[in-house]
Amino acid sequence: MNFALEQLAINTPACIWSTGGLTDIHVTTNDLVTKSLHSPIRDAHPLAAELSVSNLLRQMVSASDGTACDVLLRLLNGPQSVDDYLREFGSTNVLVATTDKEMGQDELVQYRNWATPEG
Repeated sequence: MNFALEQLAINTPACIWSTGGLTDIHVTTNDLVTKSLHSPIRDAHPLAAELSVSNLLRQMVSASDGTACDVLLRLLNGPQSVDDYLREFGSTNVLVATTDKEMGQDELVQYRNWATPEG
């Protein structure tokens, strides 16, 4: 595992860890972003899949996979929970307000998420 993934894993809630390491997460058709959005996971697993958190993180970071991002947001109790977590650490330069799936339904929704160069 590379350093960035290790840092993300350190801050991952206990609910997605198992004794043997990161547990597999069930990704359903409801988790898949629309065809208008980029998702190698959706393309490779159009019906459902069991994917590790490590794989989801890798796909989110390296492939900008919308499905991976949304599944991870779901595991972390949604965008508001992630945004609250950032605020706990004093971050005011990033706002996480919506999911990729929501952005795929209305392109103006993407502007709810934002970051400054300092973020």
